[in-house]
This record gives sequence, C-alpha cells and structure tokens, in this order.
Amino acid sequence: MSGNETGDAVTIDNPAAAPEQETAPAPAPVSKNSRMFSEDEVEAIRRQEKDKLYDKISKLQEQVEVFNHEREEQKRIAEEAAAKEAEERRLREEEEMSAKELLMKKEDEFQQPQHCSAGVGGEVQRPPAGVRGAEGGP
Repeated sequence: MSGNETGDAVTIDNPAAAPEQETAPAPAPVSKNSRMFSEDEVEAIRRQEKDKLYDKISKLQEQVEVFNHEREEQKRIAEEAAAKEAEERRLREEEEMSAKELLMKKEDEFQQPQHCSAGVGGEVQRPPAGVRGAEGGP
C-alpha cells in the first residue's frame, strides 16, 4: 500500500478505482482502392439488387405458369383423343357384331350398373343357356 500522508488525511492510490477509458477498436487500414459507403448508398445498392432479383423471380413465375398451362392443355388433348379412340373402337366392334351379339352386349351394358356381378377379369357372369334369370326372360 502506498500512501501519502498529509496531516490528518491519508490517500491511497488505487488503480482499480480510477475511471476506465473505453477505447474504440482501431479502424481497419483503408487501402487506396477501397471506398466507404453511406447508409443511403448501401440502401440504394440493396434496393437495386432486390429489384433485379424480384424481376427474375417474377419472370420465372410467369414461365412456370405457362408450363403448367401447356401441360394441362396437353393432358386435356390426350384425354379427348383417348375418349375419341375408345368411342371409335366401340362403334367398330358394334358394326362387326351380329344382331344377337349386339343385343346381348347392350343388355349387359344396361344391367351392369344395376347388378355388378363381375367375374374374373371384370367379365359379367351370364347364366348358362336355357336357364331363366330372375326377370323371367330367356
């Protein structure tokens, strides 16, 4: 303890009690090619970059919408073509059938939604020849 005595008062030097000065970190050395930007300049640069990105994003979104529309259109066209082909095949088969076969097929188509008694492979089971069904018909 080092103290200075002067009369009745004693003073003690306490380095911990001395007010501390906060030192700011030393700025990084600035080279000749670097430049400092103000907050306004930084904000303007950010805004420009955002605008560029948002432009690209909106263009990509438009492309995705076009692709989705084209895909849906192709799907619709394919479904229409398949339905048309199935109808043409059904008409061709009907033309090739004899009158009796056509009558049996039409009867089966009429009864199918009412009596869903499908056998193996989805074929409708018919009673053996000469056996009458519940309707009393041949």
